[in-house]
Amino acid sequence: MSGGNLVLLATAAFAGSAMSGGRLEIGGDAGDFLTAPLEGEMEGMTGGLLIVRGNAGERAGDRLRRGTIVIEGAAGIFREAG
Repeated sequence: MSGGNLVLLATAAFAGSAMSGGRLEIGGDAGDFLTAPLEGEMEGMTGGLLIVRGNAGERAGDRLRRGTIVIEGAAGIFREAG
């Protein structure tokens, strides 16, 4: 997503992974890896605004480069691998 406004009224997995602009709002929960890169990619979200009305799992914001994440619920504990 590089621009515009998208509202999801459900839960979402890997939301915002390749987001570079715009506004994404998730009405439910977001699982682990919110804004994290997809497998084989080096960076996740690079811009925009992502709003989660529910909870986010572990590793939310992993490899986030730019942009803003707002999580209204709880967020999981981030544990560095290794």
